[in-house]
Amino acid sequence: MIAVDRKAAKPLHKQIYDTYRTMIVGRDPQACDPELPVQEMQSMTSVIADSLWLKRLSATLIGLVAALAITLAAVGIYRVMSYSVGQRRKEVGIRIAFGADRRDILGMIIGETCRRMARDAPAFLHHADRLD
Repeated sequence: MIAVDRKAAKPLHKQIYDTYRTMIVGRDPQACDPELPVQEMQSMTSVIADSLWLKRLSATLIGLVAALAITLAAVGIYRVMSYSVGQRRKEVGIRIAFGADRRDILGMIIGETCRRMARDAPAFLHHADRLD
């Protein structure tokens, strides 16, 4: 009687599968079929990377344009606020002299800026629509 360690021995179907997989996926796919025309071998990772480069580039460019738009919007808001404060500089000084808190002055400035932007935004959007 011959003792066989069943855990160490692979079943025949797994051995055949491993051999077949090695022939197909291995370095020489023509070992399975010599008539098989092979022009260029690439890994699947490189095939996927090659197919996604345009989408990746587009997403990067859209992100850069969005960052530029946010930066321009922030600069525009800053300019509107600085113009508003410059126009009311003497008034702010008088209010501080009469004892106004920092919070009151800041609320006045932000409120005026928001009102000015809400008032002027439709005109800007109307002119931007005409650019098309």
